Amino acid sequence: MDASDPAEAELLAVSASCSMNDASTLSSTLRLQNSAEHSVQLIWVSFDGEAQVYNLLAPGSSTSQETFSSHVWRLLDEEGRLLLQYSGPSASLHVRADGGVEVAVCASSPAVLVA
Repeated sequence: MDASDPAEAELLAVSASCSMNDASTLSSTLRLQNSAEHSVQLIWVSFDGEAQVYNLLAPGSSTSQETFSSHVWRLLDEEGRLLLQYSGPSASLHVRADGGVEVAVCASSPAVLVA
């Protein structure tokens, strides 16, 4: 994350304002499917803005990730380009063959998406 980039600095400020004790933090599950011809990295962004690789989804694979609604997650392609940044309730994230991402939110709570 580049804090000199205004968009990324704003995202860092939003994620830093959340905490595990926040009453709006709810348990959630991300269901991920990779239909692209390349691997996709699942990255968790800590409340300090540090990116941590949680999973590498091979082409054609799928997985589930238990998390919390205030946590920020990123999907990166094999060249490190951001495909999606997500924070919110349980959702299905599908990386299509063309590299685009479809998001299906499984609750009525708002989600924060950055593409």
